Amino acid sequence: MKTFASTTVVAVVALVAIGAGNALRAQERDRDRVRDPASAPDRIQQSTQDRDRDRTADRDRILDRDRDRDRDQDRDRDRDRLHVEDRDQLRDRDIYGYELMSAEERNQYRNRLRELATDRDWVRFRAEHQERMMARARERGADLPAPLYGQQLMTDRECVQMRERLERAASEQERERIRAEHRTTMQERARQLGVPQADLG
Repeated sequence: MKTFASTTVVAVVALVAIGAGNALRAQERDRDRVRDPASAPDRIQQSTQDRDRDRTADRDRILDRDRDRDRDQDRDRDRDRLHVEDRDQLRDRDIYGYELMSAEERNQYRNRLRELATDRDWVRFRAEHQERMMARARERGADLPAPLYGQQLMTDRECVQMRERLERAASEQERERIRAEHRTTMQERARQLGVPQADLG
């Protein structure tokens, strides 16, 4: 009987000790939680914020890459337009000074455009053509509109469209706004093509 009682006492003491140990560990966890502000819910929230920040940074990098690609494509399209549109669709009235040229000279102009291989050659040819036409107009006492700012960087069709836009403007203030926008566009085009801005007029 003594053995049973002592075994029971030992078991009760052991259970009390285990319970006390569990209680002590729970108190320590509570103390650590109070001391450490980055408790489990806070750590989860911080991890979520870090993940969101990384996703935002990745999205921004992708948007920047896409913007750069679009800008390059626009620049390539502008460069292609300089060489393709005029060669394939150039009408007589789209040629600067066409009214002072013979039909043969207009055909020679188109053929010369087809032969040019680089942007610089194209710009140089157009600038020389404008000079010849202005000199011819002075010799004949003819009226020829002054070249637009950066006209040598524009297709002949773009020049016609720009002049029409200026004519349709409702006021001088609107014309000035159109000219300012055009000036900025031509300066950017000159920069892309490596043409000195001093040559734009």
